[in-house]
Parts: sequence; C-alpha cells; structure tokens
Amino acid sequence: MSNDNDNNKDFIDMRDEGSRGAIPPEQQAPHHAPTPVSTGSGEPPRKRRRMPGWVIALIFLGIGLAVGLSNFNFNFGFGGVRDVGFIRQASDRDLTTLTLAASDVSNINVRLGIDCIHVETHNGRDIRIVYNPPRTGNYNRPIYNFNERTGQLEIFTESNLVIGINNTRAGSLRIYLPDESILSDLTLRTSTGNINVAMQSTASRLADNVSLHSTTGRINAMRVSAGSFSASSTTGRIELNVIESDNNLTVSSTTGNIDGTNLTAGRNMSVTATTGRINLTNVGAEGDGEFRSTTGNINLTSSIVRDFNNVTINASTGRITASDFNANSVNIRSTTGNINVDRIDTTSDFTATASTGRIEANGIRANMFQFTTTTGNISLDNGSTANNASFQASTGRVNISNTEIRGVLDVRTTTGNVNLTNVNTDMNRANITTNRTANVTIN
Repeated sequence: MSNDNDNNKDFIDMRDEGSRGAIPPEQQAPHHAPTPVSTGSGEPPRKRRRMPGWVIALIFLGIGLAVGLSNFNFNFGFGGVRDVGFIRQASDRDLTTLTLAASDVSNINVRLGIDCIHVETHNGRDIRIVYNPPRTGNYNRPIYNFNERTGQLEIFTESNLVIGINNTRAGSLRIYLPDESILSDLTLRTSTGNINVAMQSTASRLADNVSLHSTTGRINAMRVSAGSFSASSTTGRIELNVIESDNNLTVSSTTGNIDGTNLTAGRNMSVTATTGRINLTNVGAEGDGEFRSTTGNINLTSSIVRDFNNVTINASTGRITASDFNANSVNIRSTTGNINVDRIDTTSDFTATASTGRIEANGIRANMFQFTTTTGNISLDNGSTANNASFQASTGRVNISNTEIRGVLDVRTTTGNVNLTNVNTDMNRANITTNRTANVTIN
C-alpha cells in the first residue's frame, strides 16, 4: 500500500510546477491564450455551427444539374462495351455517320423516344448508320454503344435527360444494311416516332428475329424475310407487305388498325387488335392462325398462299369477313357483329357462332358443319359436308340452299322459320325442331 501512495504522490507532484519532476520553464513550449471573439454586444463568445450535410448535398446537386443543362445530355457507360458515340452535341446540326463491318455486327437494338427509325438496304458491304437531327428545336441525341466481343450494337436515348425544354423535335435514324447481311436479332423500339423497314427483296433473310414496336407511331414493313417476325403498336397503325417468317408471325395493336398483304408463316400466325380494324389479304401459315379483335372489324382474304392448320377468328362487336383459304378446321365467333364467309375448305370441322349477329356462308366445304346464333339469321348456300350438319337459331331464321349433307341434318329454332331449298340429304334421318308458330318449307 505504501508503494501505491508513493506513485499517486509522484503523479500529483508532476502536475505541480514547483514540485519534483516538473518540466523546466526553458523547455516548455510557448503558450498563447485564445483570443476571445467579440460579439459586439458584450456577450460571451459563441461557438460556430457546422453546415448541415443535407445543405451541402443540395449545393452539389444544383451544380450537377447546371452542368447537365449546359450539355443537354448525360451518358452512362456499360462495362465491357465500347462507346462509339458519334452523335454530337445538341448544338451541332450536322449529319452524323457510323460505319461498321457487317461481319462484326450480329445484333442491333434500337430504343428511341420521338425519333423515326428507317431500315433499308444499300449497295455497300458494311452497315452504315446516319442520324439526321431536326432542323429546329432541341432534341435528345442518341448514343451508340458497340460490344466488339458479342457484336451487339445498341442505339438508345433512354439515358438522356432533358430538363426545361418544351420545343423538343424529332430526328430520324437511318440504318443501311447490305443485302447479304444476316443479323441474329434486329429490335427497333420508339415511343412516338414511326418505324419504316423496306428491304430490296425477300431472297435473303434480314435477321433470325425481327421485332418492331412503337407506342403511338406508325409501323411500315415491306419485303422482310426473317426467322420470326413481330410488330406491335399501342395507338399507331401497322402496315405490312410481303412478310415471310420461317417460324411465328405475330402482330398486335390496341387502337391502331392493322393492314397486311402477302404474309406467310412457317409455324403460327397471330394478329390481334382491341379496337382497331384488321384487314389481311393473301395470308397463310403451316401452323395455326389466330385473328382477334374486340370492337374492330376483321377482314381475312387468302388466295391459298399457304394452308392453315387450325384457324380461329374472334370479334366481340366487330364484323367478320373471311374467304378463300384452306385449313384443317375453322372456328369463327362473334357476339353482336355479323359473320360473312365464302369459299372456305376444311378437312375437319367448320364452326360459326354469333349471339345477335347474322351468319351468311357460301361455298363452305367441311367434314362437319355447326352454325349457331341466338337472334340472328343463318344462311348457307352451295355448301358441302361429308358428315353431319347442325343449325341452331333461337328466334332467327334458317335458310339452307344448294347444299349436300351426307350425314344427319339437324335444325333447331324456337320461333324462327326454316327454309330448305335443293338440299341433298337423307330427310328420313333429318331432325327439324321448331316452335308451332314457325314455318318449315322444304323444296
């Protein structure tokens, strides 16, 4: 215990200037008393406050926005991707061109905002891309990124940020491809711009997969050969002419109309619209064909360019017109719209169903007929079936003429009349059921 007290005594003595072990005055560092801060009012000095972190963050954010507005663009890099952004600043109105060897490019993916996209062939052996900015107004310049290892070329404007610009104008991006160029994938997307693809011929394939999408812009494609082909639009119109797909061919629109001529698919073909009209001529697929519209009309005419497997045509309130094609089976359905079909051959079943719409058929040949309507009339002329034929109408009228039915004829109505004229069938096996108020005429 005496040792501990001695240590404590030494510690106290060392803090005392006059005690043993004190530092001599000549070895001590000079000492300056702090200068008091005068407040001007005789009050004691106050400590300075540090600036909050969020205030500093706002200052740096304002500086960043100012720099961004001065350049009108922000570019984001991609790991392993070489930026070949030859598109210049918004103040430069010159055309900008990018040229790549066709053998180096396998995929082209374009995502633009308001600019139009044009794809066409040229006599060269390279891929040439030209951006033509608008003559007046501000615009978002596209960015080119090319991955030399994978051959992926990206052209996009999603990474551009434009603030406080109300007069933005649309430019045009043109992609020139050689005839012998075969891409693995060609994807073109734009929000309000139009998309135009016009190749020289379908002798060579454009790409293994071709995908076109525009929100409000129009889509036009002509003489395109692809492994698979798809085109979609929300409110824009879609026009297709001479499209050959080795696999599936898919077209969809919400409110825009769809017009197609000379469309063929090695597998399935699907064309759908919500309120838009569907108008197709000379179409065919080795697989199934599906054509749907909610309120728009459907017009399907084929010159037997390729036989379908199974065909489904569905319109809720729109009118359906179909003619001149072959299929394994055909199923046509409408709720309130009328159905008009002519010269359709099926090796299996032909079915037409309408709720309040009218059904008019001419020159239908099938293994079996089935026509059904609630209040609409049913009319069949110059038909032929190798098996049974069924006609059901609640209050509608049934008219059958110049038709051969080798199986059993079954006709059912509630109040609608039945008229049979020059119907070649075994009437002993026929089943005709009507209400007492309905008239049945057989000639």
